[in-house]
Amino acid sequence: MRFLEKNSSYLIGAKAEQQVIDLLSTLPDEYHIMSGVNLRRFDTAYWGKRSDEIRFQQIDPVVIGPTGLFLIGTKNWSGADIELKTGDIKRQVKVATHALWVYMKDEYRFYEQNPKIRCVIVSTQGAHPDLKLDKDIDVITLNRLAEYITQREKILTPLNVERLTHVISFSEAR
Repeated sequence: MRFLEKNSSYLIGAKAEQQVIDLLSTLPDEYHIMSGVNLRRFDTAYWGKRSDEIRFQQIDPVVIGPTGLFLIGTKNWSGADIELKTGDIKRQVKVATHALWVYMKDEYRFYEQNPKIRCVIVSTQGAHPDLKLDKDIDVITLNRLAEYITQREKILTPLNVERLTHVISFSEAR
């Protein structure tokens, strides 16, 4: 019992992440959901003014489909809590986005252009409509996630979806 009390925040977070994965599993077959993406680099990538080193980054989950590439963060917090912790969340998302971009850039040289990575935080406890942490990070509720992904303009061909999926899934084989 004491173990559960000490680790309740992890369990609550895991439950929220499972809710997101369950919802993503209902997306059409043309969307690929990759959970637990571990990007490893043998050289060092740098991010930010402080030149933070990035050698390993876990990203959870990534969705790739005709409407683009989505990096999804899950917070079992209210929209107000997310607004209070904006700085930490923005840094976390931007480091993960940069790591994914650098990984794709290095590994996906034959692709004519890396697609924009759309970043979204899913607030399982609710969020204000159209909340943005900055111009590149949207905050939405769980019930809006599928629409957020599928109702955008189609920007990737089926071949490019497969190529991106292969490149990112290749990170797991390293």
